[in-house]
Amino acid sequence: MDSKRITSCAALAKLAGVAKSTVSHALRDDARVSLKTRQRIQALAKEHGFRANPLVSAQMSAVKNGRKTISWEATIGFAAHKSLDEAVDEAKTALKFYYDGAAKRASELGFKLKFVTLRPEAEGNLKLEESLSRHAVKGVIFAPSGIAYPLSNFEFNWSDYAVVSLANIFKNPRINSICNDEFETINRALTRFEEAGFKRIGIAMRESQDMRVKHVWLAGFEAYQARVPRSRRIRKLMTQDWSKENFIDWFEAERPDMILCIDDDPMRWLGEEGVMVPRDVKLATLYWLPSRPQLAGYYQNHEVMGAAAVDLVSAQLYHNERGLPLEPKKVLIQSIWRDGESFAAD
Repeated sequence: MDSKRITSCAALAKLAGVAKSTVSHALRDDARVSLKTRQRIQALAKEHGFRANPLVSAQMSAVKNGRKTISWEATIGFAAHKSLDEAVDEAKTALKFYYDGAAKRASELGFKLKFVTLRPEAEGNLKLEESLSRHAVKGVIFAPSGIAYPLSNFEFNWSDYAVVSLANIFKNPRINSICNDEFETINRALTRFEEAGFKRIGIAMRESQDMRVKHVWLAGFEAYQARVPRSRRIRKLMTQDWSKENFIDWFEAERPDMILCIDDDPMRWLGEEGVMVPRDVKLATLYWLPSRPQLAGYYQNHEVMGAAAVDLVSAQLYHNERGLPLEPKKVLIQSIWRDGESFAAD
């Protein structure tokens, strides 16, 4: 078979021996085309490097729905509170991994991804919209912000854009979002450790870390505590005063054999007091990052979340949908386990 790159829907249709409309439906995974034919056409498209032009798809959708001609470039904005260089260099947050996943998926779908930096100054929103307009961006993914620049009650001309947020970063307005399934993550963690034979499972973190996931960690742990015997229940440590002194006092009073945490402070503090991890107590994080590989735990699949955000915003662009949704969608992405010395086998 000729392996030369295919650049048109007509050429792909000729190669597949089907009508152009069949190719169009198959590439959109439309059920009007049989699954076998969809898979064959999609495989041919991948083999020959063919990518559908999202501009054409959006234009056809607009015409089909009786709308006027639309004009926008095939570019999606990725709005974050840091610059692209800062995001790439930052190893202690998930921003780089969100961006990597979004950029890869955007390329696969034929979009460009434009990184846009949000700034906390008063005119920041205006600068954002100026930048989006300059690059003809009509779809925007909002990445999680730092504490210094929360995106709650963010003033923005929502009606002009297809928008998606990553994680729980907006209280108002409510928009489509891609989130980790944190409740499932903590339930899977607790089940895993119970099945491994741990009897006294505790949780220790900054209160702000639980607040950032809308208290899902707290809810999952309290639900677990309610179903185990009282003799195995451990007082949680979710505190504003996150310090070695408070943590060690809690550890000595409760004597857990397994601790759920977020960052690596507990592992370091226990070591300084002569408590060896994982010999004397095991730890696992609910928010694994490559920057702390010594902690075993659950990675929230940030690349997959970034890719899913592109899928969701591109779907809105394909259908020429703009503005705040009447019924916001929340897509939940599952975590995956990462090994680390804090949970190594004895």
